[in-house]
Amino acid sequence: MAVPRPLVLAWVIIGAANILLLVTTLLVGFSAPTQPLDTGEAVALSSPGLATVSTVLSSLWGIVLVYFLGVMRSDVKSITSRLVDALRNKSSELQASSDESRALVAGNMGRAAVELANAVRMPSPWGLPVLAGVLLLTAIGASVYIAFLSQQVPPANPLEAIETLFLIATLGLISSTVAFIYLVVVLYALSSLNWYLGNIDRAMSSSFEALSNLVAVEEGVKGRKLGRRSAALYVILTLITLSFFMLYWLWALNGDLAKCERRADSLLTLLSRT
Repeated sequence: MAVPRPLVLAWVIIGAANILLLVTTLLVGFSAPTQPLDTGEAVALSSPGLATVSTVLSSLWGIVLVYFLGVMRSDVKSITSRLVDALRNKSSELQASSDESRALVAGNMGRAAVELANAVRMPSPWGLPVLAGVLLLTAIGASVYIAFLSQQVPPANPLEAIETLFLIATLGLISSTVAFIYLVVVLYALSSLNWYLGNIDRAMSSSFEALSNLVAVEEGVKGRKLGRRSAALYVILTLITLSFFMLYWLWALNGDLAKCERRADSLLTLLSRT
């Protein structure tokens, strides 16, 4: 089932707090060099504390996001499997009838099942989230080690100092690259979820329309209901708002997934009674 809303709300609050804390940490870092010596020492002492809290919140937020993606992708796969099996079974059942109208409905359902199975291909729902989790932990580990090296007393040996600076620069490059790949994987996962929901919704709409030729179907369930969000626009908004928009995006997708589950249950119930 879709992720419970209280959990998503808690994740949204943690994410918003984390982003605000990151901005605060950056502002403190930029302002520190301009402060007088007596206040500069206080800033220097508080900045690592802010960075530590920000790292903890970022880790928690990212890990929970990875978990949510896995749960939602598993739910999409489950809904798809149930619908494809039910549509195929009902199509075979109706095709055995000599009634021409039922045979026509059977053909439409068979096509809907094939299109849905081809449109939602997800061999391993947790494969993408696990990849994102590995990338996240790698980026966090590199960042923590960079912070550890930066707080050490500078080596007296110039050669050792150069080696330390080179190691910090290398780890920084690795951390930035891995973090960027992690962001790409997460945005792709969110975009694919939106696309999958649209494909499921399209298959359910055609199935409801076909069933309306045999039984009474409520008007409210007919037509397209989901998958109308522009993934390209949402990606752009996520980037320009420093991930603030991602909080809304996942909240909205989780709501769409809950609606999709309810609609799928209605279709399965109708198929069992036809």
